[in-house]
Amino acid sequence: MSNRPLTVSVITPCLNGARYLEKSLRSVLGQQGNFRIQSVLRDAGSTDGTLGILERLRREVAEGTLGGGCLSIELDWVSEPDKGQSDALNKTLDRISGDVVVWLNADDWFAPGAFASAVERFMAGVAEGGTSPDVVLGNCLQMTSDDAPLAGAPQRSFVNAAEKVSPFTGGVEWLLVTPEVFFRRSAMADFRFDLALDYFMDVDLWHHLIHSGCRWEKLEETLAFFRWHDDCKTLRAWRGFLPRLLVENQILFSRYRERMHAEEAEKGFAKLMLHFVRNWDKAGTLARNHAAVQEQAVASQALHPDDRDAFLARYAAVYGQYIASRGE
Repeated sequence: MSNRPLTVSVITPCLNGARYLEKSLRSVLGQQGNFRIQSVLRDAGSTDGTLGILERLRREVAEGTLGGGCLSIELDWVSEPDKGQSDALNKTLDRISGDVVVWLNADDWFAPGAFASAVERFMAGVAEGGTSPDVVLGNCLQMTSDDAPLAGAPQRSFVNAAEKVSPFTGGVEWLLVTPEVFFRRSAMADFRFDLALDYFMDVDLWHHLIHSGCRWEKLEETLAFFRWHDDCKTLRAWRGFLPRLLVENQILFSRYRERMHAEEAEKGFAKLMLHFVRNWDKAGTLARNHAAVQEQAVASQALHPDDRDAFLARYAAVYGQYIASRGE
């Protein structure tokens, strides 16, 4: 990176996010510092007032009543059907031009000064005649639907090791939240979000940023806020223990196992499977979800036949052991 002012591109997929969207975008457009802001939003065809909010914010930016604390602001949005969140994210990537990229969902928001802190670290190495980081990571606080801190929620932290950045390791300390991770656009030059991933496309991105040799720098300050609420996609998926989550785990494991501690990941994955099976049994959905796991694995074009067969054998073993433990 040169010493010229940087542009921060914010990519946002959205569908019916009117309840939280305005706060989210104002937290972007109100950032202050010696940088440019490009906010690129892809809406999948909202019907809840989202488009009215976008039109109003665009008008405020044009009139100069919103923003003004940075060098320039661009609010770019398109509303049309897509093939899901990964497709929407890819379409935002096609429209960005910034030096630094950060992914903000429509229900999360940035802390004041977040961009200035991240940009300062990207520029510091250049100013000192050294090498700047490829990724700057901060902290992200977990919040409730009414913007209060989530009771008992742990502070998110980063472990720069592939086996700690995978959902099948059985831990929580590895979790990254999208708005706390700022990365150089050049680090994504050969990356596209996989349309086969409906839930773990972010984990796929973290693996890419680690395995491509990116230089990470951790900031011990809060850069963003992640909101848990009843309509939150992540919460719905984990509350429902969706079979799809297990299939996507296998897709990622197949993709990255050569570069992780496979034995540890295998054990963690088995624990995760057992956790799902137990909860399906408690909810009275065991038979339906047991069938769905197998159907979705067979239907997945993202799985090599050998990986699919290995996954089904591993799952069958966990399921069989659980049924045997019940005495059936």
